[in-house]
Amino acid sequence: MCFLSGLSLAIVGAVMHTKLETITSLTHRDNLLTSQSLMAMGLGVIIFAVAFFGFCGAAKHSYCMTVTYVMLTMVLIVIQIVVAVLLFAGTDHSRHDYLEWFDEYFDHGISVAKRSSVVDPIIDYLQSTYECCGKISFLDWGNKLPDSCCADGRTGPNCVPFEEGCERMLEGYIRQTGKIIGWILMWLTVFEFVALTLACCLANGIKNRVDALYFA
Repeated sequence: MCFLSGLSLAIVGAVMHTKLETITSLTHRDNLLTSQSLMAMGLGVIIFAVAFFGFCGAAKHSYCMTVTYVMLTMVLIVIQIVVAVLLFAGTDHSRHDYLEWFDEYFDHGISVAKRSSVVDPIIDYLQSTYECCGKISFLDWGNKLPDSCCADGRTGPNCVPFEEGCERMLEGYIRQTGKIIGWILMWLTVFEFVALTLACCLANGIKNRVDALYFA
């Protein structure tokens, strides 16, 4: 379970980072969410490796590998609890900062597009990626909708705009991703605590057999 949970955490972090990386590269504006996605990927890979190390120790009945797994798991549990608490506490703050920038940027971009008929590439990317239109709704664009607003690739007069505004879509995405990573870490901590207890029992059993063999 720890093995699979570590892999799941790495995948969630990778998906989150992929969505945010393009926005960051376009805006040249790094944020806490990007750091969270990188942290999730790194922590997931470490958990994956430690769990595999523990599996090998159990399979080979190696006292040294099992004890090392116990020590590494104890450190991971402490780190995961701290990170999960920071994620739950920091999600609202990061969401507020990101959406504040988004509101200003979107208002300016729509205003410029209405005057020049040139849509900002960042806004185009946000609308097509998150399947949303306008800041609040497609009505923000007036009578002329950009192609990125159109569902099913139908543009021009046949354009059927996405119903939801990008602000709500981004807000939901930002809130959910941070909490998803936090809950994965909390559940993983429970699994690791059980694995830690079993590993301690296994290490003690191995040590007793070795002592009985050499000191009987």
